[in-house]
Amino acid sequence: MILPPPPRPAPSPLDRLAPCPPLPSVCDPQLLLFPSLYCLLPPAAILAALRDTGTASQRQRRLPAHDVVWLVIAQSLFRSRGLAKVWRHLHPSRDEPEPADSSFTQARQRLGARPLELLFHRVCRPVAPAGMQGAFHGRWLVVALDGTVLEAPDTPANRRALGAASNQHGPAAFPQVRLAALCEVGCHAVTDVAIGSYHHSEQALSARLLQRLPAGRLVLLDRGLLRPV
Repeated sequence: MILPPPPRPAPSPLDRLAPCPPLPSVCDPQLLLFPSLYCLLPPAAILAALRDTGTASQRQRRLPAHDVVWLVIAQSLFRSRGLAKVWRHLHPSRDEPEPADSSFTQARQRLGARPLELLFHRVCRPVAPAGMQGAFHGRWLVVALDGTVLEAPDTPANRRALGAASNQHGPAAFPQVRLAALCEVGCHAVTDVAIGSYHHSEQALSARLLQRLPAGRLVLLDRGLLRPV
């Protein structure tokens, strides 16, 4: 008996991306473990963000700035691991001795937040192809706007800058960050975020996103976000 061929899987939006550019010298070959991420985040964009924020490495280091950017991004994929363990995952076999664990913290502090913020706003964009079912309503791209609260490391600096929830028993165990985000409904890709301390209102953060919302978007949001800020 001749069996019919198995059904073809639905195409992924990542399959529609242009072919990846050739691997530049500043990109570690181990990063090809994540080819889709490499296509979405080309090393040229990382180098440009570092140059424009003045955070590019001025001398040869064991952990240059462009490697630290990749390291921070990879850590979001392996959230249960520290920076040193994520680095070992990206570099499973190296002839050179690996950096000391304290070097990763120092490198992350040198990098700061500005290049990552600039890189996000330059690179993050909708990925739904035109006409994708569930991603569009007529000619409008459907996006959702919502907010959440995330916990941050419990340090005195974070306590002062971010604040936290509290009740009659005292403050929460961790400082907290409030954010609002725009997300593609069809692909679940986050295309914009606004971040503030715990004491920022979700309405105020959402207003920032609506002010810079591109044309051609149909926004789904909770009724409470329409209250005056």
